[in-house]
Amino acid sequence: MKKSLIACLPAFIWGIAIFVFTVLPAFLAYTLLKIFKGHFKSILVHFLPLYKDHFSCAFKHIDKVAHFSEYTILAFLVVCGLNYVRGITIRANLSITLFFGISYGLITEHLQKYIPSRTASFGDAMANVAGVLFGIVLGYLVIGVIKLVSGKCRNCSQKLLSPQTSSI
Repeated sequence: MKKSLIACLPAFIWGIAIFVFTVLPAFLAYTLLKIFKGHFKSILVHFLPLYKDHFSCAFKHIDKVAHFSEYTILAFLVVCGLNYVRGITIRANLSITLFFGISYGLITEHLQKYIPSRTASFGDAMANVAGVLFGIVLGYLVIGVIKLVSGKCRNCSQKLLSPQTSSI
């Protein structure tokens, strides 16, 4: 049980970070990121839309890339975290991650309508959804590779190494 909670902690923390920077007015979030600039450079890379004035000439849709990236990371962390929860099947993991990720992405995007200096965007919401889908695929790929390399995947090596037999 304790291992399960620890495994899910990164997803929880990342979800809180997304929420905090979603509900803060843009000028306040920008100020916070400037304060932590030297300490948390990865946060700056993650929240590039707040710096879109500086990047707009370099790349027009940098905010879509950032939305896609933040929800890819969230879904990846949820898939990997739930993988350690005993009794959760692959189907349940997929369902939970899809429901949670897509709902969270749509709700946080909708909340931006009510935040000063923020706007809700259909394109941003779709980037969130696409990020969730990609994060799920990425998570299962990483889990599969880890299981294959560690030898915890039953019949993986036989399936990969044996030639496919087909009946015609």
